[in-house]
Amino acid sequence: MSSMGVFSLGASEGSSDKIVINVGGVKHETCKSTLMTLPGSRLAQLVDTEKPHSELFFDRHPEVFSHVLQYYRSGKLHYPTNLCSVMLEEEFDFWGISSTDMEPCCWAAFRQNKDAVEALAQIDPSVMENDQSSRTRACQPKIWALFDNPLSSAGATVS
Repeated sequence: MSSMGVFSLGASEGSSDKIVINVGGVKHETCKSTLMTLPGSRLAQLVDTEKPHSELFFDRHPEVFSHVLQYYRSGKLHYPTNLCSVMLEEEFDFWGISSTDMEPCCWAAFRQNKDAVEALAQIDPSVMENDQSSRTRACQPKIWALFDNPLSSAGATVS
């Protein structure tokens, strides 16, 4: 692979360096050598074996993973402002990446979002709870059906 990230597809077909990573149903293709750029991370540990898999599946957030993979490729970690900083940090932790590696251009926005969530948690501790209340869990399928299935109820036919 060249320093620009471009390589001949003909030369790489069937290459033992290619790996497919399926994250939440979205397939990402990369090279095992790319994953080895962050030694000690979850993906580097998975491909640094005598017989690594050609495809891996993770039931994780696919949009976050695209940023994780870009970090492997470029060495630069950016903050996608459309995602919650707390969720993003949890995903980074799963992948073995520290949010302290965030690029300076994104650090202020990341910290501002995280500080706002932490301040809100001081007012309403339920903001930081991972588990939904049992009442919310019980109502959720009915609410989804209301919008997704027009035949699920009389109210759904109106919406």
